[in-house]
Amino acid sequence: MKATILCLYDEGAIEGTPLIGARGFSLLINVDGEQTMFDTGLRGRYLMNNMKALKVNPEKIKRVILSHGHSDHIGGLRKLNDSRTEYLEVFSDQKTFETRTGIRGSPVFKGLTKIAQENVEGWLRLSEHLYIVPPISGEHSECSAVLLSKRGPVLICGCCHDGVGQRMDQVEDMFGKQPASLVGGLHLSGSSRHRTGRTIDDLESRGSPHIYTGHCTAPTGMTKLRTRFGLRAVSDLYAGTEIKFDLSPENSKHNGL
Repeated sequence: MKATILCLYDEGAIEGTPLIGARGFSLLINVDGEQTMFDTGLRGRYLMNNMKALKVNPEKIKRVILSHGHSDHIGGLRKLNDSRTEYLEVFSDQKTFETRTGIRGSPVFKGLTKIAQENVEGWLRLSEHLYIVPPISGEHSECSAVLLSKRGPVLICGCCHDGVGQRMDQVEDMFGKQPASLVGGLHLSGSSRHRTGRTIDDLESRGSPHIYTGHCTAPTGMTKLRTRFGLRAVSDLYAGTEIKFDLSPENSKHNGL
């Protein structure tokens, strides 16, 4: 069995396609016969354009995971909601659901009539090979996801605002091993030398997973990652990029989640 992660929205897009590259982030996880969207980008019309170009049917998406409440991760949700006839489960933490936007501070989820909000307080098992990782206590509140591949856990993250090391350790605590791959942003855009160095050290000390990244990692951050880990260890993540993973056998240890 295989799973795929398709990038729907990122600052970069594959050349020679009608895909739009713009500020924001969104992935489509295809696993266990279900489609799960991870974040929705900033602009709903860009998201819908890219979904149409990639032949992604909004009605076939089973659920959405929102990593955190920043506009470039949740902004496309309204257009996605409007494009559907059926209710859509949306998983995130309470802080994200309470996000307010605009001059008057209107709730960002106001008027989304086909959304069923599911609050993430602990680990959640969505299907045989897909899990939601709860936020880490602290200044930032950010959910991530884990896909169990044959090579090991795949950590899927939005920005890793609270540091990639803690997030990778969450995965090891649950599954007994560090992530073999990481897909998403590492928040290195405009970061200090100290933060960049700490991120690289955290990755190296935890086994140097293969990194598929774009968005808030930024070109300067990607260059520094490649300088440390090599060109083959860091792959571009553009709108239209599809990553394939062989799946692991069933692990009955986590059936209770």
